[in-house]
Amino acid sequence: MTNKVKLAIFDQDLVVRKFGKFPLSADGSKIKIVSGGEAHFMPQISNTTYLEFPRRSLIPPFRKYYERVYFVRNMAKKCVDFETEVVSMPDPKQLMDAAGAKIASNWGKEKVETPIMLWLILAAIALVAAKVFGVIV
Repeated sequence: MTNKVKLAIFDQDLVVRKFGKFPLSADGSKIKIVSGGEAHFMPQISNTTYLEFPRRSLIPPFRKYYERVYFVRNMAKKCVDFETEVVSMPDPKQLMDAAGAKIASNWGKEKVETPIMLWLILAAIALVAAKVFGVIV
């Protein structure tokens, strides 16, 4: 029996192209996706190249467990290392400018419709006003 791990292979456009279980190499340091030939693709893994997702067992007592998922860019030599990767956040000023531009581009495009309940209320008010002023006997 070979150990298998879950792996998500994504492209440059950050869309996951393949997701599934793939076997590990004999020493457990690489994932065998395509072994040998022109399409040789066996990314290296370590203790910081996975994320754990919470899952719940389908069999009673429905225990909670965590499932490891490795992420790798297509044809890369190593999986994504989540410990050393630098995460860059957008500048708050640029974020506000982008939100303002989005709001400005949609200005005046929203369609305002009167809901049916408002029309019913207005009709009831008109009937009461007509009855009060003697238009309707």
